[in-house]
Amino acid sequence: MSCWTAARWVNGLVNAAWSRGLGCVAMGDPDEEFPANAVVSRRRPVADVASFVGFEEAPKVTSVG
Repeated sequence: MSCWTAARWVNGLVNAAWSRGLGCVAMGDPDEEFPANAVVSRRRPVADVASFVGFEEAPKVTSVG
């Protein structure tokens, strides 16, 4: 595969993801030793920041971590 063929393929993948609402696409092999990959962010419970309208009962929300 030529460099330009690969570039067109990646461009199509990124554009398809963007059209579906994905802000970025990461490709490659994960580096388990890279310090940023060990970061775990704390998040507020979904029930604190969102409300669900149109459901017979609210979905059950469980905390992660």
